[in-house]
Amino acid sequence: MYRSIFLVVVSLLFESMTVSAATLHSILIADTSNPEINYAQASLKQMKAFVDEIANNTDLTIKSYPFDSSIDFDDIKATLQDLSVDKDDAILFYYAGYGLNMNTLLWPHLVLKEKDQHLDFEKEVASVLTQKQPRLLIVLGDVGNDFEDLAKKGLLLVEKGTTDRNGYQKLFVESKGSLIATAANLEQLAGGDAQGGYFTAGFVNTIHKELKESNPSWKQITEKMEQSEFKVETASGERLQVPIVEANFSQQCPDITGDLVNVSYSYRGKDDTGIFSTLGEGTMLSSGDKFRVTLSPSEACQEGCCWVSVCQYDSDKNMYSIFPNSELSINNPIKEEITLPSDSSSYYLGDTSKEIKEYILVSVYSEADFKECSEPKLSKVAGGISSDDAAAPKCTNKNCINQLTFSHQ
Repeated sequence: MYRSIFLVVVSLLFESMTVSAATLHSILIADTSNPEINYAQASLKQMKAFVDEIANNTDLTIKSYPFDSSIDFDDIKATLQDLSVDKDDAILFYYAGYGLNMNTLLWPHLVLKEKDQHLDFEKEVASVLTQKQPRLLIVLGDVGNDFEDLAKKGLLLVEKGTTDRNGYQKLFVESKGSLIATAANLEQLAGGDAQGGYFTAGFVNTIHKELKESNPSWKQITEKMEQSEFKVETASGERLQVPIVEANFSQQCPDITGDLVNVSYSYRGKDDTGIFSTLGEGTMLSSGDKFRVTLSPSEACQEGCCWVSVCQYDSDKNMYSIFPNSELSINNPIKEEITLPSDSSSYYLGDTSKEIKEYILVSVYSEADFKECSEPKLSKVAGGISSDDAAAPKCTNKNCINQLTFSHQ
């Protein structure tokens, strides 16, 4: 009896400690019953293999919504409307089939020709899924804008992906935003062959190539998609196929650590004739001497991830925001090396009749967490500086990455 109770308690504890992974809602549909669309079946197979790649290289839970060959748009609309999505979930919607542009709109309607059914790609698919507010939304339509039969010619094979989990994590777990795209611009057709649709293969190939980069991003993927074009052979001659791409992604930033920005200090005498020397911890300067602060961001900061505050305090409880500062021509986020106040100027240490201690603290934040310099009289000031003695602030959390104390008299 006691053993059974113990097992139940352990089981309940284990369940309460389990953290459920985010879900990828995979809605892959193709009009495979229509023999006129000979690329639909192969394209659907390519997308299913692509979802398998995501499943094998991330911790996302895959939830599929299968539709057989006898698809009906009413069933699809009901599925999209009833979709239950958490804030960390991702949605991948894909459709391959006929498209028809109604009244020269940007986005075509999806069409089941034999059932005379239309589905508004923008209003009944993209907008409905956007309202679910997933972390990541990808809506793709391998459809054109007319029913003209294609004399399909050419071959576009899907290239092999990578086994590097980090890339898949960055794109599908750590990214936030949306990608909405269809295969062809207004008055263009969507081409393909028995190997699959050109748009589908191009999309998967673009991601596979980007996954081989050291820091893959949706920004690069969408730019390459916008620049892609395919030549489609039709009965009336060769025509161009260029995808419509609409994307909105948040910046993909690494965890904010001290490694993202290197800080160095230099000084020289008040006569402005000497070279700048290294200003180190505990250095004693004289009134009238001048100093600079140099911030050297890492490559990760080039994405606009690094928001920096440089705060100066002294033993008389004064505070000055070195950076950011409205008098400077540069501002956050920093993407390249900067010298404060500038390469041709420096900060001046004023006259004093006593020894003054100066404290400089540098902090790095994400944009959402950024904090400017605060008054030293507070128990907590910028960069996580916390001290019972406001005249001697110190770094106490991960955002405050560098501290320098020096004196002048």
